[in-house]
Amino acid sequence: HHQQQQRKQVEQPQEDQISTQPEFTSNRIAVLTVVFGNYRAELFEQGLSEADFFLFTDNSTRVQPAQWKVIIRDYCPGILDPYFKNKFYKTKWHKVGLFDQYEIVIWMDATLQLKPLHPFDIGALEFDIGAFNHQGRDTIIREVEMSNDRRYAAYQRGMASQIARYSRLENVLFITCFIAMKNNGRVHKVMDRWFDEIMAYSPQDQISFPYALATGPWSAPRHRAGTAGFPEGSLRTATGEGGLVVAQFDDGISHEETSLYKKHPHPPGYWY
Repeated sequence: HHQQQQRKQVEQPQEDQISTQPEFTSNRIAVLTVVFGNYRAELFEQGLSEADFFLFTDNSTRVQPAQWKVIIRDYCPGILDPYFKNKFYKTKWHKVGLFDQYEIVIWMDATLQLKPLHPFDIGALEFDIGAFNHQGRDTIIREVEMSNDRRYAAYQRGMASQIARYSRLENVLFITCFIAMKNNGRVHKVMDRWFDEIMAYSPQDQISFPYALATGPWSAPRHRAGTAGFPEGSLRTATGEGGLVVAQFDDGISHEETSLYKKHPHPPGYWY
């Protein structure tokens, strides 16, 4: 009831939000998410200040909080599977022509609600890519074993191939519901490699993300100061191609709530 009330307070006429080429602002951070197919997500009002919020969707009738710019143009018409279409925007955002002006781009799943933080609290300027430790699992094999529900029934063969393909990787796993990225060439290369792996094998992108990062050994966890009012946590880093720096955060419960976001449940019956 509280969530419904919160959404009702921020709803605005949808016509004012829908666009194929939204107006730009002076903000340096862009946040994007997608809602395609039969997924009936209703987005939350986001607490992150001084950011522009982009929703790519094929549903222009669903009312969303006013801060979201609703983009109805299809930038990947050749991809018909909604799972793979979502991954195009998650990885190929640098190809759609809407984010060139931004210094930092944040991917967030539609179930997330970002905390009311100042942009610099994210710390995205200290690394190229930052995401949270999975916490529940730390190996690709285990992630494949757990990806056995209805969503992934059609992709089991591809995921089995990924186990062998990624067998030499260090044991590291991310939850990819939140990814903060610098908008630079090093990150673009990682995103391109990630998209290629997804399209070749499976849309279960947490399996292929460590491979796409192509980093060297990971550092030991070190202290990461918490933001005001939020807990302190740990951080470990690794470097990759061209001096790429990747950070893995580890505080809170990454599948529920961290210092940067709260993760809400999927809507009932959310299968595509």
